[in-house]
Amino acid sequence: MALYADITDLTLEKDEALPGEIVNFVVSLKNLFTSVVSMKMTGYFRYNNNTIPVVFIWEGINVQPGYTVYFAGNFVMPSSAGALFVWSWWYGGDGNWYADDGMGKAVGLAEAPPEEGAVQIESVNTYVIR
Repeated sequence: MALYADITDLTLEKDEALPGEIVNFVVSLKNLFTSVVSMKMTGYFRYNNNTIPVVFIWEGINVQPGYTVYFAGNFVMPSSAGALFVWSWWYGGDGNWYADDGMGKAVGLAEAPPEEGAVQIESVNTYVIR
């Protein structure tokens, strides 16, 4: 449970992507404290014991008490399915950033559509030419 920077939602643009595609997402982040708090997000996409850092549009932002802000981010899909993990951080009066909340979602690997002009067998006696 978050102390100050509560991740209320992680929305993916798509649940699966082709290798090399950019996957966009949005994180909803709410200030639970009674005054303004500086907050930021970090994250990575993990697959087959590898990680890809994600890119967020904002480095950090001051959030009013009770307000929800939205951090947009993206990563490039590798050649394997995996999971997106994000963390919220808040800035303390001592000059340090503190990890607060986390969330993750699976992202599948999409199949490439058949090439134009390729013959695809639909059944024993049916062929589709695209």
